[in-house]
Amino acid sequence: MSDPVDSNGPADPDGPAGPEPAAPEFSAPQDVRALCGRSKRFRLEADAPARARIAARLRVPAVERLEGDVELAVTKAEIRATGVLRAALTRECVASLEEMTETVEDPFDVVFLRARPDAGAAASGGETDAGTEQAAEDWDAPEVHEEDVFDLGEFLTQQLSLAMDPFPRKPGAESLAARYGEDGPVSPFADLAARIEES
Repeated sequence: MSDPVDSNGPADPDGPAGPEPAAPEFSAPQDVRALCGRSKRFRLEADAPARARIAARLRVPAVERLEGDVELAVTKAEIRATGVLRAALTRECVASLEEMTETVEDPFDVVFLRARPDAGAAASGGETDAGTEQAAEDWDAPEVHEEDVFDLGEFLTQQLSLAMDPFPRKPGAESLAARYGEDGPVSPFADLAARIEES
């Protein structure tokens, strides 16, 4: 059974004093040390203030719903987050600038390494420039999360930013260029834009 998570409580800062990082818009911190060697299910739902902060971060008019079911499996080597994200957002149509609703239902399976793969080689001075260059070009390599706290709220916010349509278009929307365009010579750039819209 999934555990409901408090979406508004900040992580417990037990580390040394220092400047505090900016608080996540939607926070549900979990201590992965307590989960090491097992998995746990969580159900999260962002409340209205959190959704307003997320909308400002994502630069959309509104986020009406953001929730997710997440199973977190932790080992000494990695953190694995699987589940599904569900959201509803108000977006601006890229063609007409009219507001429209976008719904998102996005299953995910994301792995984070708990230590950098090259940490041992770097400590022993065995890493080469070629190895560094290869690691930098490996875009499919898992992200590294070395902290003991994993914030499920921030994770869902990032997943939403990846799942959103980068060019939302309202069905049947007429472009502003077509609606208000004037007769006259057509520039190559306007012609290209029209061809993209027709494709």
